[in-house]
Amino acid sequence: MIVSAWNPPVEELEKTYLAGFIVVAATSLPVKNSTRFIDDKMIMVGRMGYEQSEILKLAAPANISTITLDGGNTTKFPHNTDEPVYLMRYDQIVFYSSTSVGGAKTQLAVVPVDVTNDDEQTVYDDTTGDGNTLYWTKYRHSVTLEETDFSDYIRASGPDNESIGAVADTASKRLRDQGYSLITPELYMIFANEVNDDLISQSERPYGFLRDSVLLDRVADQAYVDFPLTYEKFDFFFSNSVLGGVARRKPLIPMPYRKFNIGYGGDYKSDYTSRISLDDKNKRMLLRPTPKTNLADAFELHFYGKFARFNDPSDLIQTPNGTIYYYKFLAEGYSMKAERDPSFGALATKYEQKYSNQVVTMQRMNRKDVGTARDFMSSQRESSVDPVTARRYTLK
Repeated sequence: MIVSAWNPPVEELEKTYLAGFIVVAATSLPVKNSTRFIDDKMIMVGRMGYEQSEILKLAAPANISTITLDGGNTTKFPHNTDEPVYLMRYDQIVFYSSTSVGGAKTQLAVVPVDVTNDDEQTVYDDTTGDGNTLYWTKYRHSVTLEETDFSDYIRASGPDNESIGAVADTASKRLRDQGYSLITPELYMIFANEVNDDLISQSERPYGFLRDSVLLDRVADQAYVDFPLTYEKFDFFFSNSVLGGVARRKPLIPMPYRKFNIGYGGDYKSDYTSRISLDDKNKRMLLRPTPKTNLADAFELHFYGKFARFNDPSDLIQTPNGTIYYYKFLAEGYSMKAERDPSFGALATKYEQKYSNQVVTMQRMNRKDVGTARDFMSSQRESSVDPVTARRYTLK
């Protein structure tokens, strides 16, 4: 069972920059300011996810412009002037498992943060787990042994499926409104859809648990394929074809539209798609050259979907758990009670704050299925998309 955890966020860490070129096997680093860099801490030289970034142990700043590495620590890679140097709060990830939510947690491994992984994740392979195994993680500092709290758990087989009606039932019991006289089932659906709207409107990046894929047919003389109705944001795309009796699967990256048509006349046709471009307005992928023949499942689109609208209590939630809906329901319920009895105002405020915190937490989470792989994101995680990646599919 492959378990992956997001690396610790670096956005708010103490940071300086190299003041000169660093060779391999260097024992000290010239920096622009080491005032707040202290002994027995770990530092990361380079940016998270870069191929030659590395974590080293700090001995002590020799002076304000020089960092000395601990004995036995030397650089493994060369580093350029102005590369960042971070004072790491955590440099290890501890993986735990259990067979039940309330059961004893077993420590599986302590893994150094993989700072060179461009996905910004550290991976552990649990050879003993199965589909029912639950996993937790912690961040740890290898020298001070400072640790975070446990992350939320992830079930190896994926997030638990719950209906929105089950969450509403739990909230109604807490509100002592089992007869649904305070909040009707229809009103619960409205509140639940407001939660989804909040999650989408306040998120800067798509949620991993909304990732989906679909096979699309190629149509002769049609220079596009329509996306499914649930499509929200592009992820990646493959063109499937057969050449010389051999099946081929070619990844394609969307091009800016101004470059898309270069090299192909309007009448040029071929079944070997070589260029694609996004048409977000019409929710379709444009193809060049124009296909000559029909072919079922010619393309494979991976995308981030939309939240489905709740219309019935039996509808399943798409978030990893129902906590965010539960807090929303309680906040609205106690607010309605407070209109008649102001003493409920404190509970309404309490659960509104819990709901707001959960919205922020959801923005920092990324839990998605990739085969059996599971992803964790700590509650401390901040969005840190590399500018190059962020611009990758911005088409102008």
